[in-house]
Amino acid sequence: MRYRVLIIVACLVLSVRAGFGDELHLKNGDRLTGKIVQLVDGKLLFTSDVAGETTVALSNIETFNSDGPIEVHLKDGSGFHQKVLSAGPGRFSVEGTEVLEAQEFAVDDIVSINPPAKPIPKWTGDISVGLTSIHGNTKTETISASANLLKRMEKDRVTINMDYARGQQEDRTTGQTETIEDWWRAKGKYDYFFSQKLYGYLDGRYEKDAVAEWIAE
Repeated sequence: MRYRVLIIVACLVLSVRAGFGDELHLKNGDRLTGKIVQLVDGKLLFTSDVAGETTVALSNIETFNSDGPIEVHLKDGSGFHQKVLSAGPGRFSVEGTEVLEAQEFAVDDIVSINPPAKPIPKWTGDISVGLTSIHGNTKTETISASANLLKRMEKDRVTINMDYARGQQEDRTTGQTETIEDWWRAKGKYDYFFSQKLYGYLDGRYEKDAVAEWIAE
């Protein structure tokens, strides 16, 4: 009977500890218990058991711990998804796993926690088509088209430009039709942004003019 009581008491203690949730230890000595929602742009959104949803500046956090795994991204580009433990002033730690060894990090080195999913980059731009028809002693018809496409990612950008034109002229007296223009060109550019002030790029261009080639022959 005594052992059964001890087991029940131990289960109650574990249940109480599991209910603690996430904790924030602030530099002014306050402690908040609740749930870490996310941290973006130096602001931590936290749901407190007492104060409800609140926002805390990262600079005001001394240390913190989580009741379960959270996604943390650091300034050096590294990140992890696991339970976080409180540590000394301005520090926090993680338990060792097969992927990440037990270690401490600086709170100030955190870039984001549970960041929102980034939208999938999409192509944007415009496509235009034009038709010109002139009637007189001669009949001239020209069709043209152009497309400008852009895809911007976090670190790079792709730009594509394409143009096309074809025109014919008919002599109403002789009935002969002559191609006066028939060309197209395409240009592509790739930019990579190393920082806000430094970037590199590659670009290429290809053109083809059927009328100019015919005259050259």
